[in-house]
Amino acid sequence: MDVLRAKNESHWIKQINEWVEAHMASFDSPLVHLPAGDTPASLYAEWDEHRPEFLNKARFQQVDDIVTGSQKGLFQRFFQKSLPSYGEQFHPLGDEPLASQVAILGVGLNGHIAFHEPHIPLNFNYGCVPLAEKTKAHLHMQGPVWGLTYGVGHFIKTNAVLVLARGEAKTEIIQKILTGSSEALPVAELAKKGKVTLMISDEIRI
Repeated sequence: MDVLRAKNESHWIKQINEWVEAHMASFDSPLVHLPAGDTPASLYAEWDEHRPEFLNKARFQQVDDIVTGSQKGLFQRFFQKSLPSYGEQFHPLGDEPLASQVAILGVGLNGHIAFHEPHIPLNFNYGCVPLAEKTKAHLHMQGPVWGLTYGVGHFIKTNAVLVLARGEAKTEIIQKILTGSSEALPVAELAKKGKVTLMISDEIRI
């Protein structure tokens, strides 16, 4: 597993762009899976403002969304707001998964990717899952809530995966990934079996 470290915000965006462009190059119309949230927000702002040429041939799909309750479709709305100029290049989440050539993923403090939480079997591929209590609290939701998500079983088969981690709070989980923790963490399983590059911000001390 390769590890990239960003020195500052502009370096963060530059390295991600270089990685994405390099791994898209061998495909005519690659499907790129994208995460919602704060971690990639500055990247998406850069993409929408400057429209880098290498993204013109890309197709996109979000990696997860909420499918029940008052926040249903929250992440779809996030992408409509964050990447409005790419709307025609997005594929909606559906009943069946789409094979991705390139994926960008965030990592949670408990080692989850998308809505693939640690209590879900590590070979989970795609489908509906109940959201964990911590996840619901983070999203300010209560009661039973379900999400539709891709999982480790899918991304192990992806040609190239970039896992993003930023902020000092992610130090512990990144250390577990790099030391080969025996814990049943989705992100650690992906790092062991997938074609993964880890991109970390300078605040993470390893």
